[in-house]
This record gives sequence, C-alpha cells and structure tokens, in this order.
Amino acid sequence: MDRELVLAMVVLGLGSITPASAAPEPAPSAVPISATLKKADTREFPGLPIGTFVALPQVVLSATRDDNIYAQRTDETEDTIFTLSPSLLLQSDWERHELSVDLGADLDRYQDADSEDVEDFWLGLDGTRELTEQTQVFGGVRHTRDHEDRYVPGAAGPELQREPTRYEHDEAYLGGASEIGRLRPTTATTTTTLAPSPAVASTMPIASTT
Repeated sequence: MDRELVLAMVVLGLGSITPASAAPEPAPSAVPISATLKKADTREFPGLPIGTFVALPQVVLSATRDDNIYAQRTDETEDTIFTLSPSLLLQSDWERHELSVDLGADLDRYQDADSEDVEDFWLGLDGTRELTEQTQVFGGVRHTRDHEDRYVPGAAGPELQREPTRYEHDEAYLGGASEIGRLRPTTATTTTTLAPSPAVASTMPIASTT
C-alpha cells in the first residue's frame, strides 16, 4: 500500500505545513511535558488576544492519493482522500499559572469509497498552578473520538467489516513537580478509558481502564 500526500495547504492558520506521511498520528502523551514547563510558542503569528487569553486558530486542507486503501494483495482499490482539519488553541497569557484549551477535528472524505468517510475530533483542557517558584501542580482532561481503518492489523477486513471502527477515548492526569537544587522530581497519575462510539456500541463491545 502506497499513500502519497498530493496537496497540503493552510486555509486559515498561524503556522506552516510540512508534507508528511498520511499514516495515523500517535495518541497524545498521557502527561505532556508542556504541563510542567512554560510553553514555547514557535508559530510565526503571535495569535489573537481575547481578554487574558491568546487564540491560535488553524484550518488545514490536504489531499492524499492511496493506491490500495484496503491493503489487499489482490483487487486493489485506489482512491483520493480529502482531509479538512480545523483546530483552535486557547492559551492563557498570565505571568503565573497556565491554562489552555485545545479542540479540533479531522474530517476525511473519500472521493469514491464514501463508506470510509470519518469524522474524528478532540477536546482537551490543561492547567498548571505555581504554588511557589519551585513547586507546581498540573493536570488535565481530554476527550477524543477516533477511528481505526478497516485495513489496520487486527481488523476483520473489508470483506467482513462494512465501515471503519469508531471509538471514544477519555484521559485525565494529575501531578506535581518541585525543583530541589538542580533536580526536578516529577510525579503524576493518569487514568484512561476506551469505549465504543454510541453508533457502533452494539457491534464493538470494548471497555478498558488503566
């Protein structure tokens, strides 16, 4: 199976796009490093001020050509996938403490195989509170609706499965960090829950908590 990114453009955005593989993105880290450190804004545009917050919106449109969308050895099916990815990061601009909200979506539309069309989205909240100059507590929650394509390992395959597997992912973390001399010990706890999307709950009964 060969996927080629044939188009990627920022319709509305504050950063830049680098062509990359069309493979699914890895799941976000349970405890982002940025939760304990000041976020470094590498975007060219400083954002849109909204009160004591800064808004960083972005809309990306891409097109990917796949010569074998079901990863089959025979009867290969070609298609072009158009992806619209709107997102918004709302970040505090405070001297102390941090609070950020990020939300977005990835909307895939297949030119021919519309049964593979999916809508993924996420919503996250992260915060850091400085108790002292050396000690911080941090935490966050995130809800994601994602999917697995019919060709991924472990899937039933396009012959037995009529549409992609959709599922929802909830995650929360809480921790603290303190500087002792040149050391910065950090501790955190994370809870993750996976559940099928309500639309497919009757056909994919999975649930797990770690």
